[in-house]
Amino acid sequence: MSGDEEMYRLDRCPQGRWELAQMRPEADLAGAVVRYAGYRERRGWSIDNREVASPVVPVIIGFGDPFRVRMAADRGNDHGSFVAGLYDGYADVASTGRAHCMQVDLTPLGAYRFFALPMRELAARAVALEDVGRFDELRGRLHD
Repeated sequence: MSGDEEMYRLDRCPQGRWELAQMRPEADLAGAVVRYAGYRERRGWSIDNREVASPVVPVIIGFGDPFRVRMAADRGNDHGSFVAGLYDGYADVASTGRAHCMQVDLTPLGAYRFFALPMRELAARAVALEDVGRFDELRGRLHD
């Protein structure tokens, strides 16, 4: 396997419903960023996932329909762009239509540095990006 193949991976549903592109960060970001991913649903299917706890803080920058996110005892909320703090159980994530997003998985230290927030403020919660900072310009540039 070449270095490029190890850094980048593209998966597609055989029926053409979705595609997922993943990439590892350059070495100088490895202590802050675990991976980048781009996801798109080609058809209006609702895909439901149960995510198990992991030591990453996912940042979702949405370009399509929102996701419904429920963490632990939370009743669930719809989010277009959000960050999910560390949790010790599971999270249910469902698309509500044609999902299209970019995901950046941060280490806890990377999230602390990026958001300049104590991680306890995000713990076991999915928080809309607009509630933790101004990301409109970033979202627009990434979409373009």
